[in-house]
Amino acid sequence: MQKKLIALAVAGLAAAPAFAQSNVTIYGLVDVGAEWASSGAGGNRGSDFRIQSGQQAGSRLGFKGQEDLGNGLSAIWTLEMGLSLDNGQSTLHGTNGGDTGATNVQNVTNGSAIFQRQAFAGLKSNTLGQLTFGRQYTPFYAVKASTDPFALGLGGTLNNLMGYVPGNADRLNNFALYVSPSFAGFTFGAGYSTGQENNSNANNLGGNSYEAGRTFGALAQYANGPVYVGLAYHNARTVPTAVAGSVPRADAWYLGASYDFQVVKLFANYSQGSAAKNTVGSDNDLKGRLWNVGVTVPFLGKHKVIAAYTQAYNNTAGSPSNDGAKLWGLGYTYDLSKRTNLYTSYARLIKDDNSGTWNANGQVRIDGAVAQGLTGVAGKNAQSLMVGVQHRF
Repeated sequence: MQKKLIALAVAGLAAAPAFAQSNVTIYGLVDVGAEWASSGAGGNRGSDFRIQSGQQAGSRLGFKGQEDLGNGLSAIWTLEMGLSLDNGQSTLHGTNGGDTGATNVQNVTNGSAIFQRQAFAGLKSNTLGQLTFGRQYTPFYAVKASTDPFALGLGGTLNNLMGYVPGNADRLNNFALYVSPSFAGFTFGAGYSTGQENNSNANNLGGNSYEAGRTFGALAQYANGPVYVGLAYHNARTVPTAVAGSVPRADAWYLGASYDFQVVKLFANYSQGSAAKNTVGSDNDLKGRLWNVGVTVPFLGKHKVIAAYTQAYNNTAGSPSNDGAKLWGLGYTYDLSKRTNLYTSYARLIKDDNSGTWNANGQVRIDGAVAQGLTGVAGKNAQSLMVGVQHRF
């Protein structure tokens, strides 16, 4: 009898966490469709048609929880993985963009990353703000996501030309982030990443590897009624490459604003960045900038039209004057319900004659799938046509 009672007690203890974690929320997003894209180059890789996941937004599965600790204080956590519906794999792929700098998943871990989109925990106070630690979005990303007319999705997103702005990043590992409560609409935030500390690959980074990937980010934003204005800064110590004994620096600024008139919402964005010398024989910092304007027009309750124009420039000293790109985007969404919508978009990328001479992140994208190689050719026009469906749960 005593053994049975002990067994029941153990079973009860094992079951207790399930009741204690009743505040856990399971959420997700599935997005899949088809895309036709053309690089304007001709040949076998001049155009392509493919089924693609994460066109309007990256498909994901997440878990988050919050425990009330009393006196306005809560413990919070989030675990979020990316999914690719076209092949069923876990992936970071999606329109939210990749990571730049030395703090991406591949550099700081061995093996597979499960929760590669977000993985953090911390404390939230109603009066003091929120402090979290782990892999999470940067302040730079927060402002960008709030003011891109395409919400960082589809072919018209300004994210497709962010390669011209050195020093920007969407997510960071080993990141401590503080966000203040709202003060009459004003919110402030700042974060710091320890970068490649304790990295198994540190021996490949030279004597300054302890600094590589260390990153600071901050934001100030105002949101009140129809008005939003946000300013973000991002500073990273990147991996030393060709210049012996150096740890190059990268800085980026982002200013975005929107105003919602209900019948139409206006957006405007400006970003610039620079990366310190990291090439043998070069005394010039890499510099680039972009600006973007756009509108969204909701009508008849379920319909919305999106239009945007983005222009990017390479401002590195000594670079050709016609080294840049222009991106036109037009999109349409139809809400089948509060959680499901259809979408389509058309984007046209016009690359200047010398636009292939430099790109901060290696490629200018016309869609979310850089690996496909349909990134446009200098002096040519690339195009993308997308259709798909998205469901949120």
